[in-house]
Amino acid sequence: MPLPIFDMTAVWGRPWSPAQVPGIQPGIWTLPARSAGKLWQDATKTTPAVANADPVQVETDPYVGGDYTAPSSTVRPVLSTPDSGAHWLLTVNGTSTRLNTPLSALSGAWTVYAAVSVGSTSGNINVLGGARGGFSANIKYFGGGATWFIANDAGTTVTKAVTVPSGSVVIRIRRDASNVVYLKQGAAAESNLGTLAGTFTFGTALMCAADSTFTAAANSFADIVVAAADLAGTSSDSRLTAFLGSHLP
Repeated sequence: MPLPIFDMTAVWGRPWSPAQVPGIQPGIWTLPARSAGKLWQDATKTTPAVANADPVQVETDPYVGGDYTAPSSTVRPVLSTPDSGAHWLLTVNGTSTRLNTPLSALSGAWTVYAAVSVGSTSGNINVLGGARGGFSANIKYFGGGATWFIANDAGTTVTKAVTVPSGSVVIRIRRDASNVVYLKQGAAAESNLGTLAGTFTFGTALMCAADSTFTAAANSFADIVVAAADLAGTSSDSRLTAFLGSHLP
């Protein structure tokens, strides 16, 4: 008699969900949020964002709750689809677009994923920015210098000079239990950026408060995911990476 086939995406009989990821925090999930009716054109969450070119003022995490909210109707990202509805992205204007996060300060190990459609390797990609002004907590790719900057709340940084891949890419930045920061871009080998202690209070997405620079209009986000844990080498990491990759064109 043949052995039964088990669904390896399930955990204890339940279909796998990002909600099961250790330390998962509220994140941006463009396609899942749209499918769940959790993208909104207005601050009061009365008008859903579902169609190409709809503005997005609020995104509610469909897995763990929490709202990412544009400060005003003039700085909202726009919902876009590059392939007639198979994939959905948040597109920015390159000059003011941003979202405020519901994230708390991270003081231990953490992992951040960004599923990005990169149309310009010389344009900025500002994943997360600080909750206050100055060169506070941020994860940013500065396209003009082809360099990643990761800063804590005090403005101390580690950097990596490397060009972001063009096209669809899942980027992972993590800090381990020893405060060592690592960067991985797609299938490339992970890089050690050095030790960076301190807390990280990520208060904005899509922009960097340090110098008021914003993600380039040619670069769009499918997802931004934060976990208060170092997920490298875990099943959650491989599942999340594949899941995020499926959201990119």
